[in-house]
Amino acid sequence: MPRRRRILVEDGFYHVYNRFARGESVFDLEGAAERFVDLVRVVKKRDGVQVLAWALMSNHYHVALRTQTVPLSRSMHFLQGRFSKGFNRRWGRSGPVWQSRYQAKLVSEESYLMTVICYVHMNPVRGGLVDDPAEHRSSGHRELMGRVRNPLIDVDASLAIFGDTKRRAKRGYRTLMQREMEREHRSLAPERLPWWLERDRSVVPPEGPLDEGRADPGARDFLTAEELVERSCEVLGVEMEDLVGRGRSPEVVRARRLIALLGIERWGQTAKDLGRVLSKHPDSISRMAGQMATRRAADPDSGIEREVNALDRALAYGADKGQNR
Repeated sequence: MPRRRRILVEDGFYHVYNRFARGESVFDLEGAAERFVDLVRVVKKRDGVQVLAWALMSNHYHVALRTQTVPLSRSMHFLQGRFSKGFNRRWGRSGPVWQSRYQAKLVSEESYLMTVICYVHMNPVRGGLVDDPAEHRSSGHRELMGRVRNPLIDVDASLAIFGDTKRRAKRGYRTLMQREMEREHRSLAPERLPWWLERDRSVVPPEGPLDEGRADPGARDFLTAEELVERSCEVLGVEMEDLVGRGRSPEVVRARRLIALLGIERWGQTAKDLGRVLSKHPDSISRMAGQMATRRAADPDSGIEREVNALDRALAYGADKGQNR
């Protein structure tokens, strides 16, 4: 029976989760949880993902997140695939690490999003690992309470869902968590300082649909691979013949890589279709996109994000030839 096709949207809130194959307690192994968290940080930086809640149990994970223009499927493929390869290599194993592809539920209502965040952070209590969510270090609860110096969560973005200042947001979050604790017939242990003794400040809610420079999702008409490549050539000021041929000038190489990255990340193109138009093997297209994404993450000053955004907007809004140059 074919798998149900997921409906993924730009600027979407999701509850994402998955379990390890055979229910193995992989996150109990030395360094496994830390490696997973490090990879989530890479995905955040590379793809512009916001993390609103997270929790690692011994044999599964939960993450509440917000995407931008990079499809959730691409981010999760990188996260789970890279973790699997590293895990099998370290422990001398082979075969699937995850029970299945990741599970993702679109969260469309703010009230439900608050419930999801609390649900994620209550998992260690429900699982019987701890009596207080603050005792579980592999989750975002302590981060929202200000106990972690380098949080994985985008703290202000998460708190802004519960209130417009830090004090009100924490109070709203703690109230909902208290209700969840009462349902479990447990009591919530107090934090180091009562919330009313903390200095209040405004919290910054999640920004608009997309970062500055990214095309609005509503402006994206469907483009075939041929149309995307042809329009990109006009904007970048390169000849189609050079792009398709063996040209190795810096301008042509850069253009190929930008088109590969943008087409796959934001315009729903496949490496196979782009490869057909550019006369390149799909593996080469995937490698180009991956190299650009990796360099963008490693060097924010490389200009790659700026160039991708400019080309993206030019394709979406029909900018004049050469605007991206």
